[in-house]
Amino acid sequence: RPQNEFILFRKEYIAYAKEQDPIRTRSISIDEISKEASQRWKSLPFQVKQLFTILAEIADKRHKLMYPDYVYKP
Repeated sequence: RPQNEFILFRKEYIAYAKEQDPIRTRSISIDEISKEASQRWKSLPFQVKQLFTILAEIADKRHKLMYPDYVYKP
C-alpha cells in the first residue's frame, strides 16, 4: 500500500530522532515516538505539509508502477 503524507513524515521524524538522541530513542517505545511525531505533524506549517503531500503523490505513482494490479483490501 502506498505511504501517505503522515507515514512519510513519521518515517523521517523517527530517523531524525534516532540521529539526534540515539539513547533516548532506544529507551522509549515506537508508540511514544509516533505520538511525538503526530503532535509535531499537527504543528507544522502548511508549506512543510505540502512537501509531504507531494512526496506521497510520488510514492503513490511509484507504487502503481511497481504493483499495477494492486487493490487495497482492508
